[in-house]
Amino acid sequence: MTSRTGPALLAAFKCIHQTLTSRGLQPKLQRLDNEASTALKQYMLDEGVDFQLTDAGMHRRFASERAIRTFKNHLIAVLCSTNPEFPLQLCDCLLPQALTTLNLLRGSRINPKLLAYAQLNGAFDFNRTPMGLPGTRVLVHELPEARGTWAPHAVPGWYIGPAFEHYRCYRVYFTETAKERIANTLVWYLSHVVMPKTSSADAATAAARNLIYALQNPHPAAPIAPLADDHRKGLQNLAEIFQQVATHPEPAPRVLFANNQPNLPTTAESPRVPPSGTAFTYAGATRNCGQVRRELAR
Repeated sequence: MTSRTGPALLAAFKCIHQTLTSRGLQPKLQRLDNEASTALKQYMLDEGVDFQLTDAGMHRRFASERAIRTFKNHLIAVLCSTNPEFPLQLCDCLLPQALTTLNLLRGSRINPKLLAYAQLNGAFDFNRTPMGLPGTRVLVHELPEARGTWAPHAVPGWYIGPAFEHYRCYRVYFTETAKERIANTLVWYLSHVVMPKTSSADAATAAARNLIYALQNPHPAAPIAPLADDHRKGLQNLAEIFQQVATHPEPAPRVLFANNQPNLPTTAESPRVPPSGTAFTYAGATRNCGQVRRELAR
């Protein structure tokens, strides 16, 4: 709604009513406050929708007041997750994604087994319509025919939501041109979270698997001699070793003491310190822990 006037309220209600009826949901009862105009009441009567007016300030009978508070809290959380430099005058551009994510978190009042979004639009396909954190700084790839010969291959912008009518595309706002554009290739620069990275163990395991596959399945034109049975067995053992290392990390090193003394538990209250009477060889002589501490202190 651009204003609180009667024509603006009527236009907003018509849009919502047409959306619900096109999804097979016919409204039957609508509770309104005292701001309902005569034109809105007449339109509801023409569409066969019964309505009831509530008292002024009686919010507990007005379900939309509770829904407005829920949406405001959700939108505030969305704005807090944006980049600190994100221009807040674009907050209205974040409304479509905020509405979608809120309906994906709430259940339907008609069928409790469905989400509110699924009740209205069907199951959400994230592979078709991926979403990111709203208000994230991004770099948008420029196609060769759309950029100059020596121009950068990407231009900076702000992610404002998914493109629901496109396949795997995003809506991006460019500050320099003050325009919105649909893009399919982005580089994300998150400010509040860290992008997940591949660990060194996973990278080594993947490299070993690729090497084993390349050796076991040589290309016909590759100058690699066929592997013998012992080579294949060795590669299989190597693959098993890397798999064990990836699934079972190496335990923390343990400190061993002389005289077959057991290791003490390592906790914040009881640090790993050998008993005072433990004897072991240090600096070419057999000494106990008290002597070693005094020498190290000196």
